[in-house]
Amino acid sequence: MYVGIVKLKLHLPACESFDEKQEFFKRSEEIVLESFNLPLAEVGCLEEEQMLELGYAIVGAELGEVESATSAIIDLILEQGDAQVLDEEVDILTY
Repeated sequence: MYVGIVKLKLHLPACESFDEKQEFFKRSEEIVLESFNLPLAEVGCLEEEQMLELGYAIVGAELGEVESATSAIIDLILEQGDAQVLDEEVDILTY
């Protein structure tokens, strides 16, 4: 069994309010839930309206499956609007 743990720090230059930041997060969460049945969590940068730090974990039986899904989820999030990745941490654990 493999567990992929991801933390992304994003810059959202188009967001001028916390409401716009929340809209970006909700759009991202909805598409990831729809595509992968996987919730996202806002894990940092709570006080900054143009910064979003989010995380998620995914479990799979095959390493390639987890690596592929991890990458696809990041791509889906970035497709939701003007976002730049400032930091990306991906850990894959084996159990």
